[in-house]
Amino acid sequence: RGQSRHGFLMIEPDRHQQLLADIGLDHADDLLAAAAARLESLLEGTAIAARYGGTTFAVLLRDGDYHATAALAERLRAGFADHVFEMGARSTVVTLSIGGIQIGETSANVGQVLARATQALESASGAGGDQCEVFDPGAADRLEQERLQIWIARLRAALDHDGFVL
Repeated sequence: RGQSRHGFLMIEPDRHQQLLADIGLDHADDLLAAAAARLESLLEGTAIAARYGGTTFAVLLRDGDYHATAALAERLRAGFADHVFEMGARSTVVTLSIGGIQIGETSANVGQVLARATQALESASGAGGDQCEVFDPGAADRLEQERLQIWIARLRAALDHDGFVL
């Protein structure tokens, strides 16, 4: 609502069935709990994590712009890829696929936010995993604003340096 901006991420471990085969089904809940603990340890104060369903986690970054959301996604991805999980007598590395969306005043409703985040997650996973993809509905507006700023700078430079000729 209003001018607030938030980031929303959906997170899934890559190759979950292969992980279960490696560590054993009896450690499936242990792996999920360890992943949740690792996720929580990597978050900062303005982010909230929750289990979304199955092996999917969700993270809401409050009052963050697109760059903060994308940076958080990358920090989470790297924080998992660099960590070794101990499960019983075995150890494993868990990589993540992360899909997200920047929520702002152009986001119509929760259903659209979840749909876009799911699409981004599926895209990251389908591209091989261990990736982040964050959709930014305001990207086109920012590109147009940057284009206008470039033209304003050109016009000011032309005015300041007698660059106009009749």
